[in-house]
Amino acid sequence: MESLSGLAWERGQGNMSQIPFEFPNKTKVMSLLASVYEDPRVALAEFIVNSMDAGASVVALEAASGKINSISVRDDGCGMSEGEMERVVRNLGNSIKTNEDELRKRRIDPSKVIGKMGIGILGYQSFARKAVFISKIDDGGAVWRLSMEAGKPNAEILPALLRDKERLADVPHGTVVELVDISRDIMRLFSRRTLQQYLEKNFADLLRRDGAAAVMIGGDRVVPPPLAGTPFSLMAVPIGEYGRVDLSLSIVASGVSAGDGVAVSSKGRVVVKEIIRIPEFQHSPWTDGVLHGSVEAPFLTVAPTRGMYIRNDGFEAFVRGILSIESRLSQEVEQARARRAEEQQSNVLRRLREAVGLALRDLELEAARSEAHRPGGPGTTERSGSTPGEHKGAHEGGSNHRPPSEGAERRQNRSQLYLEWQHLGTPVHSKLGEGGRIILNYDCPEYAEECAIPSGQRAYRYITKLVAKELAKRNYGDADTDEVMEQAVEIELRILKYLGFARD
Repeated sequence: MESLSGLAWERGQGNMSQIPFEFPNKTKVMSLLASVYEDPRVALAEFIVNSMDAGASVVALEAASGKINSISVRDDGCGMSEGEMERVVRNLGNSIKTNEDELRKRRIDPSKVIGKMGIGILGYQSFARKAVFISKIDDGGAVWRLSMEAGKPNAEILPALLRDKERLADVPHGTVVELVDISRDIMRLFSRRTLQQYLEKNFADLLRRDGAAAVMIGGDRVVPPPLAGTPFSLMAVPIGEYGRVDLSLSIVASGVSAGDGVAVSSKGRVVVKEIIRIPEFQHSPWTDGVLHGSVEAPFLTVAPTRGMYIRNDGFEAFVRGILSIESRLSQEVEQARARRAEEQQSNVLRRLREAVGLALRDLELEAARSEAHRPGGPGTTERSGSTPGEHKGAHEGGSNHRPPSEGAERRQNRSQLYLEWQHLGTPVHSKLGEGGRIILNYDCPEYAEECAIPSGQRAYRYITKLVAKELAKRNYGDADTDEVMEQAVEIELRILKYLGFARD
């Protein structure tokens, strides 16, 4: 009995035919290819990449606003001949950059080539109506002009106009790309400041490379900011047959701004703006908000959207390699956090010491003046019911004053601040230790809440309250509870004054 599956296979074989793909509406397909860019600056960056791939040493961008807005990209790369222009038009999606022999003929190092898809030239359609390429391959040679217009299925190649030739007169070879008829809204994205910030962030690794082309915007060079924080100890991760992943990671214990985390790049160009967009890395330490920098994986295949990678064997090997360093990375993150906590505590202690010294100096000066009018000496106050006449008599007689040496000793004690942090294992906020040390308790439930930001105003206010309490207990321990509390409030208010905090 003949099996149904075998019969279906034989019939399928008999009816099988090869049908080539066709694109009757080429302009629609070209338009769709251009629509993969979520940001016009990404599409513009394709032309910067083309200049770099052409071996340019300088890439200059100039925006021109007017009746018809435009932006140009000029380089001193290898340039294009008439034949090269025709080859580009006829081979969209079939980039010559994948052919190492052809690249070497053009004196281009294949290992430094960034783009390889062959569709970036169509990206202009996402923000401009027309693209004009003016190029030459040698000094004194012919200069050619290639024009492309959105919605038209054909390109036009002509000898360059005189004004076109003048734009390349000062370089032996190179290309100028003029992107014409851009809306006013998009031109805002191409302003010098906005475009510079975009390139500083998304081309940072590429621009930091030795021998990288200088990218200029309106005459100013784009310079990526230096990496902040503590560098991660590993610089590279081997990925077997695929080579390696280069790491440029910094740990910023104080936290990084949103959108300024770890990017994933290929050939120096950012593809995934934040690694946490990849599901495999949506966990600590990547999501802790303290990592900054980039992961460079040149072997990954960029997806047509330019914002992600194709999930092939190379991608899986990349994920495994990065996951293998997470334990070490987490350990160094914790070490950086501990160092920052120590630095913050040191800063808090220094600032508090200054404020406490000034506050208690004020209190001692006031105490000295009032003691001169108190019939009972330092143990009494004007609020105890004494009258102006009694003040005068006490001052004249002076029989009840303490000896100066005793008063000096008391003032000296007041001005000291010995502050330290300990795990007391109890819920108390603080305690007074030997030698006048004030010990703050890590284990108090309120400590973690109030001092979540150790150098924040909330933490200072909390610690000030505890310091004032312990100083009052130490210096007024023989007074009644009300007097100790009054002195604690007075000390607290004066410390806050010298810390620069307004009273609540």
